[in-house]
Amino acid sequence: NSFYAPILVFVHTRFDHFKICIESLLKCSEAKYSHLFISSDFQRNDDEKVDVDLIRNYVKTIKGFKSVTPIFFNKNVGIQYASKFSTNKIFENYDQIIMLEDDIEVSPFFLNYINQGLDFYKSDKKVLTISGFSQLENLNEVYFSNAFNAWGFGTWKDKFKSFLNYRGSD
Repeated sequence: NSFYAPILVFVHTRFDHFKICIESLLKCSEAKYSHLFISSDFQRNDDEKVDVDLIRNYVKTIKGFKSVTPIFFNKNVGIQYASKFSTNKIFENYDQIIMLEDDIEVSPFFLNYINQGLDFYKSDKKVLTISGFSQLENLNEVYFSNAFNAWGFGTWKDKFKSFLNYRGSD
């Protein structure tokens, strides 16, 4: 796969989780070819300021990806707005994306698996996302599910926007 989907990580105040997430992504050999975007909402109150500042200072030190682009909000907008804004920002320049929450620790094979899946299922209209998470234990195969999970997935711009339009309709 000659194209690597950009990675978008959502973070708010959980520094320790976020750092583990980034360190696990860096163990993927594809990290050095991947653009990393960090969506960081502003603090809701003064108690969260220390955590948000700690995360934002850490983001400025992250190395090992093709690039690191912060998406920092200057006021608290909430996860719904932050995720929509950040995703749309990336979709301005890319046709696919990998999304993670800050508490996801991935396998060293995660980026390879998701990128290959995005390439392989790109034209399959029945596939909305590619995920490495399974609720089934000891399953070592690819399977299809009607369930959606947000625990680290890859998707395509056209399919994801179509899904959001459908979800927001009557």
